[in-house]
Formats: sequence, structure tokens, C-alpha cells
Amino acid sequence: MATGVDEGRQQHCAKELSDYEAQHYLWRNPDLQHKFGKTGKFALLEAKQHWVDYGFYEKRNVTKPEYETPWMCESQPGEDELCWCNQGTMYMGLRDDPLTGESLDTFDKVRTWKTGTRKAAGQTEVSCTYNNFGLKEDFMPENEKRCWCEWEPQHYPHYCAAEGGDCMCKGNVFYMADDG
Repeated sequence: MATGVDEGRQQHCAKELSDYEAQHYLWRNPDLQHKFGKTGKFALLEAKQHWVDYGFYEKRNVTKPEYETPWMCESQPGEDELCWCNQGTMYMGLRDDPLTGESLDTFDKVRTWKTGTRKAAGQTEVSCTYNNFGLKEDFMPENEKRCWCEWEPQHYPHYCAAEGGDCMCKGNVFYMADDG
């Protein structure tokens, strides 16, 4: 535990969910919507904690649709790269694994290490440096960084209740025949 934290690793076996992953976790689990609510800060905090305490071990679905997969801003090592992100969260993380030297080429690999975050509202173009992410100092100055953009989730219809059941929804509810 002490060594991993000192190396900059996350301290949980289950990765910590971003706000958007927590929202999808709620959307995919109606029982949690009934327990915590469908949206809002409290619901997201409770969903994140539920994932770490139970959901990870229960192998609940936390995946997002492919079109919402975070993407990285690419540049050559050492360049002052600009990352463009529209309505979402920007992450600054390590470019390579400091222990193996392998490229951290997926968002999940990057998030096993410390990251800096900032919200993107509107068309935000930011230089991928620690001070632009509100950090007082570079968390691992000897390592190259790269930035990622996680777009705000798209709202899409999802199953919420069978006939006669309760459906928690903020928006439109569609009532239709069940083919199953």
C-alpha cells in the first residue's frame, strides 16, 4: 500500500469512476437509481462509492458506449501540446509507465496512475501542463505527460421499469409494448 501510493498508483483495487462513468453506472443499474437517485452530485458520489465497495466485485457493467470513449491529445514527446475538449473533463496523466516504460495508450491504463483534471466548458483548448490543470507542482516531473478528453455523456434512452413498476426519470418517458 505505502509503496504503490508513493509510486503514484491509485489506492483501490477497483478504479475510481469519473463523474461520467458514475452516471453511466447509474443508468445501467436501475436498483441504484432507486437507492441514490438518477442524477446529481449526491447520486454520483454514492454510485462511485458503491462501485468501489460492491459493484467491482459483483462485476456490474460500468462501460460506456464506444462513441463516448475518452480520446487522447497526441503530440511528440517534449512538445507543448494543446488539447481541445468540448463539454467534459480533461485529464493530464503519464505518457509511459514509469516502471516498465510501456506506453499508457488507453484511458484505463493512464488512470492507474495519478492524474490532474479540469472541467471543459465550451470549446476549451489547453496546454497540457500541470499549472493549466490547477496543480501546484508537477506530480512526476521526470515523466512525460499526455492529456485526454472525456466528453460529457450523451443522453440515450434506457430501460427503467416494467409495466406497473416505478421509473425514475428526468426527461421523457416512453411507454411501449414489451417484445420479451
